Amino acid sequence: MIDFQWSGFGLAVTDIAHFMTSAVHADALMDDDGESKLQHYYFEQLQRYLVKYGAYQSKQEALEKFPYETFLEQYDTAVLDLTRLVIAYTLDRFTEAVDK
Repeated sequence: MIDFQWSGFGLAVTDIAHFMTSAVHADALMDDDGESKLQHYYFEQLQRYLVKYGAYQSKQEALEKFPYETFLEQYDTAVLDLTRLVIAYTLDRFTEAVDK
């Protein structure tokens, strides 16, 4: 079990990557371009709330300063970081079996 009860500065897409990799069934991500559809949905919502809560003055400004390409780059980085974290926390389980 991984506990995500942490907050701090980081990538805007980290929570989305955590959710997509831990709570969405793999079939939903793989079938019918599901991962891409969810990414587009979350990007649209993020853009909406960046404007609503004053990070940007308009949707156009939000799109210019935080484009979809940046969102996808951050998503990939966040998934890799999560993978690193999971491997690091479980590494002892793999090395102990080899040593015995």
